[in-house]
Amino acid sequence: MLELLQGPILKLLPDFAIIGLGVVLSRRIDFKGWAALDTLNFYVLFPALLFSATSSRPIAVDRLMQVGSMTCLVVFAGLIMMLLLRRLGPDSWLEFAAGAQNAWRFSTPLAFVVAQILPPEVLTLLAAGIGVMIPLVNALAVLVLSRGNATRKEIAIGVISNPFFLASVAGVLVNLSGLKLPGILDHTIDRVAQAALPMILMSIGAALNWELVLRPNRFAIAVHTVRLVALPALVWVVVTAFGLQSTLAAAVLLYSGLPTSSSAHLLAAKYGADQRPVAAIVTQSSVLGCITLPLWALVALTWVS
Repeated sequence: MLELLQGPILKLLPDFAIIGLGVVLSRRIDFKGWAALDTLNFYVLFPALLFSATSSRPIAVDRLMQVGSMTCLVVFAGLIMMLLLRRLGPDSWLEFAAGAQNAWRFSTPLAFVVAQILPPEVLTLLAAGIGVMIPLVNALAVLVLSRGNATRKEIAIGVISNPFFLASVAGVLVNLSGLKLPGILDHTIDRVAQAALPMILMSIGAALNWELVLRPNRFAIAVHTVRLVALPALVWVVVTAFGLQSTLAAAVLLYSGLPTSSSAHLLAAKYGADQRPVAAIVTQSSVLGCITLPLWALVALTWVS
């Protein structure tokens, strides 16, 4: 058992060291440099990584439907849990909604880090689940922040224009169709995808604000408990109770334990909420996720080893 734990943990250390490198370099590179890198990550590097992950290994339609339905249940479980914890949040519904969205929205870079210790099929299923859920989590966040007053056009634009969604859908379509990309194009996308993870992890490290990390309030703790503990624990209980241990279950467990989206505070500001407490929750979730997600990955590893 000790060898099972030591091997995966050691395999993850270089990636967490890259996050540390981002922390070190954060004061040596000005804000404009990191902002440019974030833009590159959002529009080019990470979409290439998602496309590569969803298109590289065969995935059956039924498996895609299964991972989509299971991750959908996780999203709605996060929404319900936060509504039950309404009294712990700010009095203002807008401020509550701005923070509560972090319980069902997700950030994907750490998923690609911890998935390295699991079979490749887990990453393919995870990437597919991420692509399927991007429209839902964004639509729910907009609906909650607007109290259901958002127009269909607002929701559609927010969903369809997301590069992660477009890349995931394109990857799944290529996968299901059985088409092969031209060699040069395929190799180019793979090269870009290989560059994505180190750049994204470095950017995560540079964005960390340790003053915010060390000052979570009651509401933030509730959000982190739901996002990083309660949701994956719920998946673990269901999978264990019904004997569903599999690569599919492992992918859903990793999805359920992802830290929140790094852009949550931008959406909050768009609807008039104070983005500072949301940014604090995002930062705290990123740091805590570096601890909790590898632990859930080790649980998933026991299901597929």
